Amino acid sequence: MSNSGLPKVPNHLTLSILAIFLCMPTAIMAIINSARVNRKLLENNYQEAVLASERCKKWLRWSLILAFIQWPITSMILSSG
Repeated sequence: MSNSGLPKVPNHLTLSILAIFLCMPTAIMAIINSARVNRKLLENNYQEAVLASERCKKWLRWSLILAFIQWPITSMILSSG
């Protein structure tokens, strides 16, 4: 069974790698899930690939949220010293 008739599933690998500069722990989880997308597609498991892609997006969102929380706090600490 080939997945040629199914829509393409984005793996978000580039964004996951760039997210390392935002928040490393959540970016690592995003990278792991983006790698799972391609592996699941090779196994012809479309539903699991979509699930891994959604999990990757979730970890990317958390990277962004935590970065916006962390950066102001860090800058306040560094500017007060």
